[in-house]
Amino acid sequence: MWRLIPGGLLLLLPYPFALVLSYFRNPDLPKSQSRMIARIVLLRTYSKLWAAAVAACLATLVLAALFLPQSFRLTALSDVVQCLLLLSGTVALIPHALQSRGRLRLFWTLIATGIAFWFVYQLFWTYYEVWLRADVPDLCAADMILFLHIVPLMAALALRPHAPQDEYAARLRRLDFALMIVWWAYLYVLIVIPWQYVQADVGSYNDNLNWLYLIEKAAFLGTLFMAWMGSKAGWKTFYASLFGASFTYAASSHLANWAINRHVYYSGSLYDIPLAISMAWITGIGLWTREREPQAGARSTSTAHGVWLARLGMIAAFSLPLFAAWALLDAAIPTRIRSFRLVSTLAAALLMGVMVFIRQRLLDRELIRLLTHSRDSFAARAP
Repeated sequence: MWRLIPGGLLLLLPYPFALVLSYFRNPDLPKSQSRMIARIVLLRTYSKLWAAAVAACLATLVLAALFLPQSFRLTALSDVVQCLLLLSGTVALIPHALQSRGRLRLFWTLIATGIAFWFVYQLFWTYYEVWLRADVPDLCAADMILFLHIVPLMAALALRPHAPQDEYAARLRRLDFALMIVWWAYLYVLIVIPWQYVQADVGSYNDNLNWLYLIEKAAFLGTLFMAWMGSKAGWKTFYASLFGASFTYAASSHLANWAINRHVYYSGSLYDIPLAISMAWITGIGLWTREREPQAGARSTSTAHGVWLARLGMIAAFSLPLFAAWALLDAAIPTRIRSFRLVSTLAAALLMGVMVFIRQRLLDRELIRLLTHSRDSFAARAP
């Protein structure tokens, strides 16, 4: 955008810089406007320096992978830089949660929580490889953190902050995605945990973990793609960027697993570069959104999305008996694991049943309120 400052000179500069020059030519501008101009310039400079630091970290990883041999120095450099990239992404998202309100604040909090989980997992990995100078255990307890880091991201997408929604629908929807969070955690406990703690088996553990994690990533990418296609303007760009970062991460993790199975992977190798790109991309999303914050849609009535989300929650609850039957009838697995799976299913059924009961109570209250409101309106109009 062009701006004509006093004196008739047309500046070929972005709007904020034109405002700064206008201020120096006209110091009588209100102090509030001058402070706003200074803040805009400061944020732009700050974001550029931050982005440059992230780019420098990426360049360091690429050069190290190309020129350094497999060694402890390369491993330490790679792990520490990846920690810094994930810390950067988490910190870049936190201000959005602090500066937002309502549904939008919860959305940013869940996004930041998901990236923070990823950061914690990388810290665990760095602790083993750098501090202890040992390989990460095959049966790693921190794998659950990596698996669960996608769950808050899916929960954030379920909020749909870009779409109109009333406050009552928001309360119900929070319960619906809470059901989905419990369901994903239950799947991990049901399918992966038995091969780690009940009867240790590295091969079965890795196979079940990789397949379940692949399904989770595919579900997240599919949900994110639908949010991208169903949004507009700034939200569309935001979802496209998040989809790009998530797809890069999913592809890089699959590539790393492929290299591990062929015994050609080591920390700091070129196989880590796509993963580092996805980490750095999160910071870019946070910095970009800081300049053009997408605002939540105006409140309105619930959409068909809420109906489908409720149906998915019900499907998740009704799937538990099927898993219980599978746990009982699968004779190929040890008896101890079958018993563990049955007990886990009963516990999950109890917890999800309570959540469904609370949801139904909220729905009943809302229906009674609407019925009372309709009767009062009819009585007021009656002669």
